[in-house]
Amino acid sequence: HPMARFLADILSPLMGHTEHHVKNSEHFVQSLKNVVLDSDEVMVSYDVSALFTAVPVDDAIKIIEKRLLEDQSLPDRTDLSVDTIIDLLSFCLKNTYFVYQGQVYKQTHGAAMGSPVSPIVANLYMEDFEARALSSSLHAPRIWRRYVDDTFTVQKKDNLEEFYGHINSQDENIKFTREIEENNCIAFLDAQVERTLERRLKVTVYRKPTHTDQYLNFSSHHPVQQKLGVVRTLFHRCDTIVTENTDKKTEKNRIKKALSNCGFPQWSLREKPPVSTETPPTENISQEYSHKTMTVLPYCQGTSERLKRVMDKAGITTAFKPMSTIRHVLCHPKDKTEKLQKCGTVYEISCQQCDAQYIGQTKRSLRTRIDEHKSAVRRGSTSTSGVAIHTEQTGHHIDWDNIQVKDNEVNDTYRLIREAIHIRLQAPRMNRMGGYELPHVYDELLHTRVNEPDNSNYGSSQ
Repeated sequence: HPMARFLADILSPLMGHTEHHVKNSEHFVQSLKNVVLDSDEVMVSYDVSALFTAVPVDDAIKIIEKRLLEDQSLPDRTDLSVDTIIDLLSFCLKNTYFVYQGQVYKQTHGAAMGSPVSPIVANLYMEDFEARALSSSLHAPRIWRRYVDDTFTVQKKDNLEEFYGHINSQDENIKFTREIEENNCIAFLDAQVERTLERRLKVTVYRKPTHTDQYLNFSSHHPVQQKLGVVRTLFHRCDTIVTENTDKKTEKNRIKKALSNCGFPQWSLREKPPVSTETPPTENISQEYSHKTMTVLPYCQGTSERLKRVMDKAGITTAFKPMSTIRHVLCHPKDKTEKLQKCGTVYEISCQQCDAQYIGQTKRSLRTRIDEHKSAVRRGSTSTSGVAIHTEQTGHHIDWDNIQVKDNEVNDTYRLIREAIHIRLQAPRMNRMGGYELPHVYDELLHTRVNEPDNSNYGSSQ
C-alpha cells in the first residue's frame, strides 16, 4: 500500500485532461449547464461491469508508459525514470494475493480492489478506450461524460442499438450495461437529470428507492464536528447539484426534516453550521491557533474534547476516529489469520497448574516466538525465557494450547508500549522485567480503567 500510494501520487496528474472526464457531481452538473436536447435525442447511462478486475494489466501498463514518456512535468514530481516507475507499477499490479477458506490465491487478471493506484490505472485505461471507441464510431453520442466506470450520454434514439453494440465490441475485457431515461429522467452519480418542457436539463439530488433519510444520530458517540459535518455536506450537495431555486428550497426543507428526526437541534441546522463546537453556538469558542502538526486519537466523549483544547494550545491539530463501528463489528470480508500466524502481536502464556502468566511481544509470527519459548523450556534455558524459569522452579506445565493474543501492532515502539501496559495491568508472575519503561503519567489512566465498572467502550488499543 505505501508503494501503491507513492505511485498514485506520480500517476494521478496524468488523468482528467479530456472533455469527457468528470471530476465529481458538481463538475458534471456544470458541464450540462447550457445543454439543450433535440427532440430525437435521448439520455443514456452506461456502466462497465466490474471495471477494476476487468482491466487488462499489461495493456494498461503500456498505455501508462506512453503517457509518462509524453509528460513533460514528470521530473517535477519524481526523480525516478519512466522504466523504474513502470517496474514498480508492474510489481504492484501483478503481485496481489488473498486468502480464501485457508488457501492462498494470486490475482491473475485486473487491478486489485482497494489498492490506491487501481482507480488511476482504471481511469487511464478508460481514457484510452473511450478515445478509440468514440473516434471509430459512425454515430458517437453528442455528449459523453464519464466518472471512472459510469458514463452519461446524450445521443440519437435511432443510433442506440448500433452504438451499444459498437462499444461492447471494442475490447474483450470491457463490457457495458446501459440504462435509458424513463419519464424524462435518468440518474448519474448522486444527481438526477430531468428533461424540461423546453428540452433543457435540470438536476436534483438522486436517492435510491431504498433510501430512508437515516443519518448519524445526534446523540451518538461521535465528535460534534463530525455531526455538524453531516449538515454541511448535505447542504453543500444541495447548493452544488440542484439547479432550480424551487428545487433547492424543497431539498433543504427535506434535509432539515430528516436531520430533526435524527435528533439534530435547531441551532445545528443552519446552512453554514459552526465548524467546531462542543455546545450550542452561544459561547464564544472561536480562537485561532498556529498549528504545526497533527495527531489522530480515539474518540471518548468528554475526554477527547478536553484533549483537543490542550492540543490546540500546543499548536497540534487533533482529529478523532471511532473505536467501534457497525462495519467493524459486522463486516469481515477477509478470512481471519490463524492466531499463530499473526505477526506484530502482544501475547499471553499461562501455566496449567497455577495462575502464573507471561506477557510478551514479537514482530515475527507468533508461532516462531512460541516455538522459541518451547525450545527454552525443553533445554531448561533459564537465561533466555521467563517461561523456562517458571517451569524450572515449579515443575509446572505450560498451557501451550491456549496462547492468547492481547493486541496487534506492527509499529515496534507502539507494540512495546502496549506490552508494557498489559504488564502493568496484569503484573504477570513469569515476567522477569516490565518491558518498555512506561512513564508514570500512565498510572492514573490505567488505574481509572481497571476500576471502570463498564469497559465496553474502551478498546485495548487506547
